[in-house]
Amino acid sequence: MNDIFCGIKLTHDGCMAAIKKNELIFSVEAEKLENRPRYSTLNTWTDLVAVLDGQGLRPDELTSIAVDGWGRTRGEDTHQLHVVDDAGRERPVPVAAYRDQPGTATDPLSRPFEAAELFGEKLVKFRSFSHATDHALASYCSSPFAGRGEPALIVVWDGGMAPCLYHYDPARRHCPKN
Repeated sequence: MNDIFCGIKLTHDGCMAAIKKNELIFSVEAEKLENRPRYSTLNTWTDLVAVLDGQGLRPDELTSIAVDGWGRTRGEDTHQLHVVDDAGRERPVPVAAYRDQPGTATDPLSRPFEAAELFGEKLVKFRSFSHATDHALASYCSSPFAGRGEPALIVVWDGGMAPCLYHYDPARRHCPKN
């Protein structure tokens, strides 16, 4: 299996990473490109394609794409970011919220597929998860619980949110928040 999974954060501290066969292929932060300032974005077609190209990859080789949720509200339950095309125009990218909504029973891993022009004019399918869920899963995946395949409780307390408690069960791939 040659699946390549790619994660993208378009906003401040922008970055892109890819995994193949459970091994990290690359992880590139925007501020490391051309010595850009701290907190730089990675939100242009040119940059996203260049990062992939620098690793010998093309957008059509990516099997699955996840985009970090950090969007501005554009409606009741919808959020949006933008990528900048080669002409300097902003193209909409529907994403998850910064944090999961307290008191809802929805599993934060059950997000639907979206589509946007991430790398050029062709629509690309991806999923977006809340920034808080991203933190929760990154914490779990780097913990001894993941290595043993055990469930775990995870606390996420990022700068702009109240603490969130998650329970991740790897057997069910289920991550309800409490």
